[in-house]
Amino acid sequence: MTVNHCENIEIVSKALGDHSGHAKLETRTGSGTGYISATGDEDVEFASIDELVETGTLPPPTFLKIDVEGSEMAVLRGARKVIEKQRPRMILATHGDEIDAECRSLLSEWNYDMQDIDHESGTVEMIVTPQP
Repeated sequence: MTVNHCENIEIVSKALGDHSGHAKLETRTGSGTGYISATGDEDVEFASIDELVETGTLPPPTFLKIDVEGSEMAVLRGARKVIEKQRPRMILATHGDEIDAECRSLLSEWNYDMQDIDHESGTVEMIVTPQP
């Protein structure tokens, strides 16, 4: 935060998904590639974006960047109310063809357009914008 001269940043130390609770995070994969796993080495607290907004922990977002190593659908489902009400723009990274297809189907149902911006080793990044 200091390096980038940002003063409007607050760190909320929670994993995001579609429910509250605890889970195991696998962190032995390297920097930035951790994922939820029954055999994970670190216990993390879970919350949904909807819950964090409803409790006032976070303000309603106008933009979401989602890159969660295979848990994209859980994060999207856990943000359903916020997405329906706020209609935030997003950058979404999907990991694998099946999860990519599931996310695209859900976002289409929610009346969003998707434009690919990167395809790299099984990961697709896309700009996701609400249709009018």
